[in-house]
Amino acid sequence: TRAVYYVDSWQVDNIVVLKKNPYYWNASAIAVDEVNVLIIPDESTQVNMFLNGELDIVDFSAERQSAIENAGFTTLSYNNGRTAYLQYNFTNRYLGNKYIRQAISAAIDRQSLAEGVVRNGSTAADGLVPPGLSGADGKTFREIVGSTLDYPYDSENAQTLLQKGLDELGITAGDISITLLSNNTDQFTSVSGALQQLLQNELGIHVEVETLDNSSVRTKRNNYDYDVVLLSWGADWDDATNFLSGYEHRAEDNEALYYSEAFNEAYEKGLRLTHFGEVLYTMIMDDFGSVVDKCQVTLVTDAAKAKKILEER
Repeated sequence: TRAVYYVDSWQVDNIVVLKKNPYYWNASAIAVDEVNVLIIPDESTQVNMFLNGELDIVDFSAERQSAIENAGFTTLSYNNGRTAYLQYNFTNRYLGNKYIRQAISAAIDRQSLAEGVVRNGSTAADGLVPPGLSGADGKTFREIVGSTLDYPYDSENAQTLLQKGLDELGITAGDISITLLSNNTDQFTSVSGALQQLLQNELGIHVEVETLDNSSVRTKRNNYDYDVVLLSWGADWDDATNFLSGYEHRAEDNEALYYSEAFNEAYEKGLRLTHFGEVLYTMIMDDFGSVVDKCQVTLVTDAAKAKKILEER
């Protein structure tokens, strides 16, 4: 592995133990030999454990910042490359209608959610790919593409779009009843509750909220056993494909069963095999640049040749 740490053990919904990788190129500079990542859904429990000296680092929402700072600790904010979003099950009778989905988008005041509910320095999303991820020529993806939010908050437009959907389905707003699935952490519970009230007030549709632990949410998503789910995704690498690839129709993470021929064609045209070579080259030079002057990446696409190479290693 090329990483600073490797996963030594993992107890689902409990703890992940990371240990220092002795083969990392700069291992002598890594002072911490082991990192224990505790899975604690309840934020108040996390903060109390931190204040009691049971945790060394903790993530927290804005309402707990003063308690931490008053205890003498320094707090830091950072762009974590994460976007929270709603994922629809396209097989749902109501949410399979594009106008209903567009109406929901136009009914959500993202800025108010960020400032009044989340309150951790988050900003209103204007697309799935968050600010900061690399694009090209020294610019970020968001700087190049701009906003991709086609239906920002607009209460009047939300009503117009909703009526189009209702007319197509031959129903009234009161006929629509959906369940919003969410993780049971403090922040997700607060946001899902706010969305429930917002959609009922703005659109007049009935929304139930179901909050479960992360493992149960994943199971329901994998089984397509949901109407709409509140999710958040953080970048694993500095590229927009980390977000976009999940909606390519063959992607294993496409739990929404989303399909768009236009998107598939654009995605396939924009991503070539040579790009993987360029990514690998950059990763190697970034990590080993101090000890490697040159690097050549060869991609073998012939299955028989690839098998032979692996057998010879």
